[in-house]
Amino acid sequence: MPVLCAPQVVGATCLYAVHDPVSGRCTLARARHPPPAVVTPDGRVDFPELPAGPPLGLGGLPFEAAELELPEGS
Repeated sequence: MPVLCAPQVVGATCLYAVHDPVSGRCTLARARHPPPAVVTPDGRVDFPELPAGPPLGLGGLPFEAAELELPEGS
């Protein structure tokens, strides 16, 4: 008797960031990737809350970007 296998759904996580060192602004979007770690000059580590889009490769759902202001030297 043949074994029937369901097709596997494959997706990838991704974090995309664009940083402007002059203004200190960082625009980020993520596809089910864990949030980034931001380390400030005083050594504090923050994990900013970002909207989590669907994994890449799972359809045409939209991704939402967030903008952060990073202290100089972060």
